[in-house]
Amino acid sequence: MQIMQLIYIAFLIINTVTDLINRRIYVGINFFFAVPALFLFVTQEQPSWLSLLGGILGGAYLYLFSLMSKEAVGEGDAIVVTVSGIFLGGGKNAAVLMGGLLLTGLCGGILMLCKKAGKKSELPFAPFFTLSYMLLYLGGVL
Repeated sequence: MQIMQLIYIAFLIINTVTDLINRRIYVGINFFFAVPALFLFVTQEQPSWLSLLGGILGGAYLYLFSLMSKEAVGEGDAIVVTVSGIFLGGGKNAAVLMGGLLLTGLCGGILMLCKKAGKKSELPFAPFFTLSYMLLYLGGVL
C-alpha cells in the first residue's frame, strides 16, 4: 500500500469519527491532510492536472450546492469531498461520492420505512463516503 493511500485512509477514518461523534467536519483537520496530498501529487512523475482539477471542482460544486440548498448537504461534507478529490482525482472521487450518496439514501430510506427517521432527519455523510471508498477499493473498482 502506498503512502498516499495510507494518508487517505487516515483522512477518511478521522473525518468519519468526528462526524459520528461530534456531528462536525473540522476544516483544520482537512487542511492538515490536503497539504501532504498536494505535495505528493506534485511530486509524482506525471501528475494529471486535469484529474486534480476535476477532483477539486467536484467538491467545489458540492459546496455551492450546500450554500444554495441551505445546507441540505453540509459544507463540511463538501470540504471532505474536495480534499478527497486531491487524493483520488476527478473520476475516482466521483465514483466514491456517488456510492456515498447511494448508501446514504438507502440508509435514510430504511430508517424512514422503520419510522426511525423523517424527511428532515440528518445523517452524517462521512461514514457513508468512507464505506463507499472501502467497498469500491475492495471490489477492485479503485
